[in-house]
Amino acid sequence: MREYADQVSRPLEARDLDPIARGQLKGEDEAARTATKFILHDTNLLSSILYAEHYFDVHIPWVDQTFVERDYTRYFFCQPDIPWEADPGQRVSSNERTKLHSLFQGILARYQINPTILRGSIEQRIQTVLTELQDIR
Repeated sequence: MREYADQVSRPLEARDLDPIARGQLKGEDEAARTATKFILHDTNLLSSILYAEHYFDVHIPWVDQTFVERDYTRYFFCQPDIPWEADPGQRVSSNERTKLHSLFQGILARYQINPTILRGSIEQRIQTVLTELQDIR
């Protein structure tokens, strides 16, 4: 989404949701072709589903269907317990971060996804991820 938002140089609109989701899939597929062990993405189609619902009150059926068909082995869910940093065009406010965090909790529950919770310092979060990855074969 970030690359797409930077390219269009304007506030995102509902018409942008489809190309953003297609770009996400393209990135995932390219990573899968070149990966030797693990692929870590900071977003996937679940984010596209949530943002479409939250910001535009729309559903894109092919995105919903494709999401449930894809195999995402593990989810890492960051807690908002580190200082908020402004990111023009991407992160609106600390209040919005709190709201989106709650919405992500809801959508994870809707899809019966039990994520690994990441909290604490960046170093603690990285260690949690590394420990979890050791358990994946």
